[in-house]
Amino acid sequence: MTMLFNRTVDGVVLLGTQYDAEELNKLAQNYDIALCCEGVDGANVLTVAVDDEQAAYDAVTALIRKGHKRIGFVGIDSKTAISAIDRENGYKRALAEHGIAESEELIYRENYEYDCGERAAEYFAGLENRPTAIFAVSDLLAISVINKLHELGIEAGQDIGVIGFDNITMCEMMRPKISTVEQPCEKMGELVITKLIENIHSEHKDTKYYTVKHRVILRESTGD
Repeated sequence: MTMLFNRTVDGVVLLGTQYDAEELNKLAQNYDIALCCEGVDGANVLTVAVDDEQAAYDAVTALIRKGHKRIGFVGIDSKTAISAIDRENGYKRALAEHGIAESEELIYRENYEYDCGERAAEYFAGLENRPTAIFAVSDLLAISVINKLHELGIEAGQDIGVIGFDNITMCEMMRPKISTVEQPCEKMGELVITKLIENIHSEHKDTKYYTVKHRVILRESTGD
């Protein structure tokens, strides 16, 4: 941000931010900024992201269509991580719309760190009636869950289904290959840069929230 404040650059794209809506709105009065991947509730700033709630809904619905009814959720304990909140809401909406009762026992919240997924896996494995599938709000968490479950003698894709979110490169390098929700990063990047450049050269700033289409990809970790 120092380069922006010094006018070394004409604009900046934030891939996640610690600024709240009030701070972003003040910045946007004097600088050309945009958000990508992670929106901020109440921010009147150009934003490009996927519809996180719908994407999570579609991922959990895919698990339900495979016959799963006890679906664990690995999420984030945060009131400001909008994407994580939306993904949890999508998980809950999928359960509700398919007539599956929501259970707090099946929800594990902590953070995005790798070891959080390990603790989540240990928690779910220790339940008397453990879930038959797990939805994690990031691929890193899904990878961590799968690796810890393997250590505990529970195999993803065979004994339990696991699906993540993002479609990072490692998803296809893992064994089993990991089911996920793809965020089309290239399209998102192209759109946010195009719109930001237009803003730099315009007196009328585009502050819309653009959503880019996601894709659910089913692989070996869900038995596909």
